[in-house]
Amino acid sequence: MLHEYGKAGVLGGGGAGRFDFQSGRAASRDDFSGQPSHHQSGIGVGDQHFYQVQIRSHPDSRRQNHYQKAYETLEKYEDLLEAARGFSGTVKGRLRVATIPSPMSLLERVVIEFKKKFPDVKLEIVEKGSQDIIDDVNQDKSDLGLIILFKNRLIERTGLAFERLLPVHMVAGISSASPLALKPTVGPEELRQQTVVLYNDDYVKWYMDDFQSLYGPVDVLFTTNNRDLIFRACMNHGAVTIGLNFSFMNEPAFRKDNIAILDFDLPDHGPVYLGVIQRKEKTHSQVSRRFMEWLKHDLEELGASMQS
Repeated sequence: MLHEYGKAGVLGGGGAGRFDFQSGRAASRDDFSGQPSHHQSGIGVGDQHFYQVQIRSHPDSRRQNHYQKAYETLEKYEDLLEAARGFSGTVKGRLRVATIPSPMSLLERVVIEFKKKFPDVKLEIVEKGSQDIIDDVNQDKSDLGLIILFKNRLIERTGLAFERLLPVHMVAGISSASPLALKPTVGPEELRQQTVVLYNDDYVKWYMDDFQSLYGPVDVLFTTNNRDLIFRACMNHGAVTIGLNFSFMNEPAFRKDNIAILDFDLPDHGPVYLGVIQRKEKTHSQVSRRFMEWLKHDLEELGASMQS
C-alpha cells in the first residue's frame, strides 16, 4: 500500500565550491581557476555523476577517497541551500519512506504535522517486509527504511548506515476479562496453553519461531494484517496476541480497559530497537534531515511515556 502526501516538489542537488546567496548558484572550483566550469559545459550543478565521471580512472583507494570528499561537499552544499532557503521558510523536495507495518501508527502524527509545516514536500510512504526495505534502500528506491534491529539482523553486513531510534520489546495482549490478565507476566507454559493470533510482521514471526524452537509448539490460530480481527479474537474468543510494545500504544481498540498488556517472563533476547536505515554514501537531503528530527522528537516522547 502506497501512502502519498502532498504535491510534487524538487529539491536542489549538490555541487562543489561556494554558494552565491544572491544568485542562488553554487560556484565550482573551476570558477576560481579560470577553467571552463562543469555547469558551463552543460553538466548541471546538482549532477552527482560529474564526480563519478571524474574519478573512475583513479585506483580504488584514491577513488574511494574522492567519493568521500565529493559526498562531503554535497552535504555542505545542501547545508548552504538549507540556510539560503531558511530566509524564505521554503522547504521543498521528495522523501520516500519504506516501513514495516507496526510503525505506521507512529508515523501518522509525524506525517500530518510535518505536512502542515512544509506543504511543498512530497512524502511517499510504503509498507513492506524488512528484507524488501533493505533491498529498496540499497537500490535507491527508498530514502529511509524503518525496521526492527536485533542480533540476528546484521545491518552492518549490508553496507547501510543505521541508527537506533527506540528500544522495544515483545509483550502479550489479552482481554482484560481473562484470568490471565491478573498476572504480572506470562511464562512459556502459560503461553503454550493459549490460542494465539499474530500480526503479520517479520520480527513477530522470527520471535515465535525462536520461542517454539525453545519451548515447544504454540497453537497459532491465524496470522493477519487486520488489527480489528485480532482485537475481536482477543475480546470474544479469549485469544492472546503478541507484538512489540510500541505497536499497542496508539491503537484505540487496545485500550487498557479492553486489553491487558503483559510482559513475558522469558530470558532476554538481547537489545531490540526500532531503527532507521539509509545508504551511507547518499547525501542526506534537507527534507530527510528535517523529517528525522520530527520523528526522533515524537519517538522520544513515546519512549518517555512507555517508561512512565
